[in-house]
Amino acid sequence: MVWLYVLLAVFAILLLILFVPINLIAEYQEELKVKIKFMGIPFSISSFGVNNAKENNDKSSVKGKKRKSSKNVWYTAKKIGTILKTAKKVIIYIAKKIEINFLKLILYVGDKDAAAVAIKYGQANAIIYPALSAVNNINPPKRVIAEVVPDFLNEKVEADFEIDVKSSVFNLLLLFVLIFREYRKIV
Repeated sequence: MVWLYVLLAVFAILLLILFVPINLIAEYQEELKVKIKFMGIPFSISSFGVNNAKENNDKSSVKGKKRKSSKNVWYTAKKIGTILKTAKKVIIYIAKKIEINFLKLILYVGDKDAAAVAIKYGQANAIIYPALSAVNNINPPKRVIAEVVPDFLNEKVEADFEIDVKSSVFNLLLLFVLIFREYRKIV
């Protein structure tokens, strides 16, 4: 009879852990930092520096390849369409299962020429604010800071990004099952 109480206690603890919230905090300021808070205890996952090295394009490997048949092209296009439909479905499911506590995006747009800064500023606004509107329609964040700042003294574009999302272990397990099931449909 004691083993039954022990089994019940272990099951109750596991059930409680399934519904404990998990916070994921990702920050980008010159380097990417990712932290997870589980049961109020922060765990630092990683810190990645920015790598600005460009890959060299090897054009000699392109010469030896043959042209693909049109049947393969249509098959590939169909696969890409299926992947995009699945990605849309998964993204909407993820957005409904997580809660965005804080979203911060500050983009500093700079260049030598003031006209170039104005063009980049307009392009950045045309990308950031509609994307923010889409995020607000799917899953509105509790707190949002989004700015595009023209920087006439700096010659490059810099970003300051931070996001804090919250979910539970149970929702993450459901998400994993959904993604795996959708992946099996594609493959």
